[in-house]
Amino acid sequence: MSPDYAHCYRVLGISPGADWRDVKESYRSLVKKWHPDRFPESRNQRNAAEEKIKAITEAYRFLEEYHAQHGICPPIQPNYVTRASVEPQPAAKPQNAPTSSSRKNTGRRISLWPRRHATFGVMIIGIAVVVFYLVEDAPDTPAPINTIEESNPSVVGAEQTKTEPAVPEQTEARFTIGSTLGEVYTVQGTPTRTESNVWYYGQSKVYFTKGKVSRWDLHPDNPLKVIAPINDRTTLSFFTRGSSKGEVRAIQGKPTRESENLWEYGASQVVFSGDRVVAWRESPLSPLKVTK
Repeated sequence: MSPDYAHCYRVLGISPGADWRDVKESYRSLVKKWHPDRFPESRNQRNAAEEKIKAITEAYRFLEEYHAQHGICPPIQPNYVTRASVEPQPAAKPQNAPTSSSRKNTGRRISLWPRRHATFGVMIIGIAVVVFYLVEDAPDTPAPINTIEESNPSVVGAEQTKTEPAVPEQTEARFTIGSTLGEVYTVQGTPTRTESNVWYYGQSKVYFTKGKVSRWDLHPDNPLKVIAPINDRTTLSFFTRGSSKGEVRAIQGKPTRESENLWEYGASQVVFSGDRVVAWRESPLSPLKVTK
């Protein structure tokens, strides 16, 4: 079942079909407005603010997913006209319409439509014909080029000659030390439960201090979408996609062989894009300390 995008627009307080920048600005403004730390003196208000943040974040995530796939904000279809409004109405009987008896008495047929009405009808038909041909003759809009292969085939050939492994683009959002409640909602989703300043995601935990992430406990069965600072070793037992080279070296140790985008640990390999992990190939003979 597709999301109710009209409801998403209402939650964010913007008009349907708004520019994506307006969506982001409204989202950030509402997250600041309903931040739970703004209601420290009332537990009820704080709980209400947390629920409000959940609804705002969920609405933003639905619009964000649509925008990422289509490049525009989801349009809202207009309501269909009800059947009663399009049913034809009975034509009013002309007041001056001659009766059958009057036609018999005059001996000639009298038209029910004045001549100017007939002329107006001919003009309407003519305009409709002209519009039809203009639409038929309009040139089709060329389809956009969606792939690199179509726009520049020579680039593909150049890429195929490289010896380095292909590296997928890293687009997944992550949170880290100092991220806010709203940012964690956006990245990780709704927690399975909350206790005071701790959010649980299965067996993993995220700890908050004054509304910002201070640390986390990561369990391999319930991975978190995090990027840990290099100098924070107390929370690191496993590395994952988005971990830095420094984190991998601290957790897994020195690689047996390494290049710019590929580190080898015996029969296993870790693939990087820049300084971040994007993939790995694990061999049972050389296990990696990773969480999927």
